Amino acid sequence: MLDIFPIPEQSSSAHNHQLAQGGAQSFTTGKALQGVLDKEGSTEEALFWMTDGAWSMIDMLAGLLQKFGPSEVMISSYAFSEKPARIIADLKDKCIITRLECIIDSRVDVRAASALTLIQNCSERCVLCDTHAKITLLRTAEAKHISVIGSANYTTNKRYEAGIITCSEDVYNFYYGWINLAMDRRDAE
Repeated sequence: MLDIFPIPEQSSSAHNHQLAQGGAQSFTTGKALQGVLDKEGSTEEALFWMTDGAWSMIDMLAGLLQKFGPSEVMISSYAFSEKPARIIADLKDKCIITRLECIIDSRVDVRAASALTLIQNCSERCVLCDTHAKITLLRTAEAKHISVIGSANYTTNKRYEAGIITCSEDVYNFYYGWINLAMDRRDAE
């Protein structure tokens, strides 16, 4: 696995300094999301990313779907807001997300009832439980396994966020198993 990178120096302009690292290279760019997507790692690598609020997790998901094509998606998130939920519902309606399963923190119905309703209506399975994990899994039509693990929720966010992307099938299977177990436990209650 790659070493975690240092935080870049403060920039004079907003959103001008995001850093990502893939393989032996790291880069700073004002178009960090595209840079992260362009540096997508092999099965032996993890790509470390961060943003200073220039984009949100929904942008990452949409970019990955654009890059890899229609995919099954599994999400664990502490928070959801309406705009990302609407985008996900649209991606599902257009069959870009071919299957959607989610675990969302049990307080989302208090914080964002409209977002929850949208996600429940477009998901094959949506379970509320006590989660703070932020994980997004994609399995493409070509059986590529993509895992995004990080600090970002599915909200419109203007904060520092960081995480990793990997195409390791082992990592995907680990989190897929954990999310399914959490869903099964909640369904059994």
